[in-house]
Amino acid sequence: MKSTKFTTACYILSFVAYHNETQLTSRTIAKWVNVNPSRVRQLISRLVQAGLLTSTQGGKGGVTIACAPSTISLLDIFEAVAEPNAEFFPIQDPFSEWKTRCYVHDVLSGLRDEMDRDFRNRLASIKVSSLYSAGKELLHKNVDTAIRPDAQ
Repeated sequence: MKSTKFTTACYILSFVAYHNETQLTSRTIAKWVNVNPSRVRQLISRLVQAGLLTSTQGGKGGVTIACAPSTISLLDIFEAVAEPNAEFFPIQDPFSEWKTRCYVHDVLSGLRDEMDRDFRNRLASIKVSSLYSAGKELLHKNVDTAIRPDAQ
């Protein structure tokens, strides 16, 4: 099963950023992003450790965005919640007798490294501020700007 941590963390950060300085409880966030509250608390903990959210404990506690959404990239979120050494696809070398005569492992390793680099570069170029609409309605025409910030 594929992990949904990154996607869920993006929903959490966009929701908290939209509400700016309002302290939000994990229960409220869980309700709006439609995720189990314990899962939300786990991800919030990682996002707080990464310095992306600020947490206040107590009866009036909750989380707020730690810095301007325009300064937080998707790469920041990914690195905060992704599993260490997450790979696009595993590469094994099952044919030990054949490996001295083929380049499958080398080609696939290079491809995976290139995909990882390109993926991280794209994540770094997209900011949390592009994940939500500051107005009440979502304008779908803004999606192209969000995923291609250099096309503005």
